[in-house]
Amino acid sequence: MNQINAQRKKTLITGAGGFLGSRIAQYYQRRYDCITPTHKELEIRDAENCQQCLRFHSPDYVIHTAAISDTGVCEADPQLAYTVNVSGTENLARACASVKCRLIFMSSDQVYNGSHSMDKNRESDQLSPINVYGKQKLEMEYRVLELLPDAAALRLSWMYDLPNLQMGTKENFLTRILNAAAQDKEISFSNAEYRGITYVKEVVENLEKMFEVPGGVYNFGSYAKETTYILAAKVFQMLGAVDKTKLLHQLPHAFPRNLSMDQTLLNQHQIYFSDNESGIQRLFLSKASLQSWKL
Repeated sequence: MNQINAQRKKTLITGAGGFLGSRIAQYYQRRYDCITPTHKELEIRDAENCQQCLRFHSPDYVIHTAAISDTGVCEADPQLAYTVNVSGTENLARACASVKCRLIFMSSDQVYNGSHSMDKNRESDQLSPINVYGKQKLEMEYRVLELLPDAAALRLSWMYDLPNLQMGTKENFLTRILNAAAQDKEISFSNAEYRGITYVKEVVENLEKMFEVPGGVYNFGSYAKETTYILAAKVFQMLGAVDKTKLLHQLPHAFPRNLSMDQTLLNQHQIYFSDNESGIQRLFLSKASLQSWKL
């Protein structure tokens, strides 16, 4: 899609005040007419409100990032999480269908958390997630794609960025390590778990490429070559803080598991993500703000 045409496209972003949504809005605001409704303007739990909002704005694309993504909150109040993660997304999908706009919505690698296979996870695998968040995301995929076969569900992994006061940065894999190193606090990761850990900028950059791909489910994030424990040790090395690896401990894990996502389907559409280590290296090379974390 050329830039002139892209400037004429209206893109509505839900959850634009959140970690991912705010970065999407900032990155694409010069190329698209980005619409970022507040929670009051677009309450996805209200089906009629969804219809009214989308009829009013008539967007070409809807990027749906709003969700209750804290797995602890989902376990504590599954009904509340369901009304947002499943019913709310279904309401939005029905509204997209009524105005004939393309929906790109966020799912999660947590749909794979019931797998005992050590192979990378493919979109076509049989799934049996074990936590509330994963179960709800999987049901959401089924419901939305039944309504809107042209929609794209993006299974995201654990994302990270350095702290950003303007857009906010919740605790993530990288900030946990940085804080532990700066404060000499012990930290634990599993040496039996493989999972994608993704630089959020790569998610944002690749998102536009999904506007024209066929509908369906896509793994959308970095992939693991090593366990989270080994990756954490490598991050200490990147920081020039090898002596602080003594702070790193192995988290007991009941059984080995692999949440890492296979990239074959995405690569067929010329969309690529770094492996975990390369993504972190890219961030370190590009962020001058990392200087404030020198140890």
